[in-house]
Amino acid sequence: MVEGEDNCNLVEENGYQRNVFEVHTSEDRTVQISKGINFRFNLCGSLVTPCAGVDNTVSACLERNGKEYIVGWNNKKLTNLNGKLFLKLEDKMKNRRYKVDSSTTVHFHCSYTASKKGDVILNYTNDLKNFILNIHTPLACIPDKTVNCTVQTENFAFDLSPLSSNRSNYVVNSGDDEYILNVCRSVINTGDDLCPVYSPVCLKKKSEPNLINRYIRFGSVARPEWTNNELIIHYKNGGYCRDSVMFETSSTIYFRCSAVEKQPEILRKDNCSVEFVWHTKYACQAPCTMCRYYTPSTA
Repeated sequence: MVEGEDNCNLVEENGYQRNVFEVHTSEDRTVQISKGINFRFNLCGSLVTPCAGVDNTVSACLERNGKEYIVGWNNKKLTNLNGKLFLKLEDKMKNRRYKVDSSTTVHFHCSYTASKKGDVILNYTNDLKNFILNIHTPLACIPDKTVNCTVQTENFAFDLSPLSSNRSNYVVNSGDDEYILNVCRSVINTGDDLCPVYSPVCLKKKSEPNLINRYIRFGSVARPEWTNNELIIHYKNGGYCRDSVMFETSSTIYFRCSAVEKQPEILRKDNCSVEFVWHTKYACQAPCTMCRYYTPSTA
């Protein structure tokens, strides 16, 4: 477990930092639970409008039938537990003046498509005593890397960018192992998976008890290329692997023209490398009479 300083900023063990301070807003945000019942909050700082007459120390307030109840105190110390970023809105000073029997925990989720202040999903118990506030924001993401996803030759062009996803990854299972991959970009770290930073392909050893050794980077982000009449992406210069001639991991994706979209499949693998085959319309030359499809870049 890693805990940050009192500023909504957390420095990871690998040196990268995540700062979510910009989720604090000039006006309080409100989620309606039902008619007459609202959950009002402001993170990484106190509420703009006091709750139950208490200001400067409250971050979450339950408004219920005209009455206000404190359900979360101002706390700016982020915590990272097994890759999950959260904030407990508890009273660090143990203020005895206000008896509060409710709790609010904030979970931050990486989302490259949400606004900085975050998209909100609120979960709560039936008695409205315990709340989990899920904030989806790019501020919770670790650094990522993207590259141009097009290839041009003298006669045709390919555009693989529709396969590049900033919302989720592709997952290929292989026994007790799981390969997590993306196209022309590093994989999305959602908190459920802890792939090394800038991994385009990541091996997850599901049976490995040591969290640090469970995820292995297979290459570095690279552009697609047209080689020997094949459309491929070769991710090289990965993590250390003593069984490799180059002492590093790598991965290769072979894209094959197909009118039917399929998920990537493993072609072959060993301890240091893995090869995938991916049947997709985006690998078709333009024009392609067999597929009757024109790629977006040439249509």
